[in-house]
Amino acid sequence: MQNLTETCENTIIRLWNRKRLIYLSWHDVNLAINHIASRLHEDNFLPEVIVGVARGGLIPAVLLSHILEIRDLVTVNAKFYGRGHYPKRLAEKPVIENISLNKDYDNALLVDDIAGSGGTIVEVKSRLKNHIRSVRTATLVKNERCPIHVDYFFRIVEDFVVFPWEISQEQLDYVTLPETFPLLTTKASDP
Repeated sequence: MQNLTETCENTIIRLWNRKRLIYLSWHDVNLAINHIASRLHEDNFLPEVIVGVARGGLIPAVLLSHILEIRDLVTVNAKFYGRGHYPKRLAEKPVIENISLNKDYDNALLVDDIAGSGGTIVEVKSRLKNHIRSVRTATLVKNERCPIHVDYFFRIVEDFVVFPWEISQEQLDYVTLPETFPLLTTKASDP
């Protein structure tokens, strides 16, 4: 299989050796969330707002917002990769859209599922500086070759990770989706 590479400061870094897939379970995710919450507590850091990176960081961000009892949760959309199980890179740096901050904060926790190249975290963090004085970062896992600092993470990985909310290629092989989805309604239909 072809290795995915990232150029970072004139160095080629192999991100995923892709010899295997690492499937995380919901149990693994819960362990990671509890670990991150414990570390935040140990550091006496309670963010005013949690910023979740769409799509992969949304579920961890929501879970952390519940555990930490933080109601201010905002999202940012970051597009880095195309579609598919082994997605192709779309751009040199992520396209950042829709940062939904409507006020300024002193501190925030930026949450994503994984720090691969670190590009998404770096780009989003730089965009948040206009509205947030201090931003710390959290991911469930971090690639061992990721060159950036991540404040809170659960495990370091070297292979491609499939999270429980993602659809694996094996699942796609068994799914047949209709061309259009029926509209859902809350009204009872007439007999």
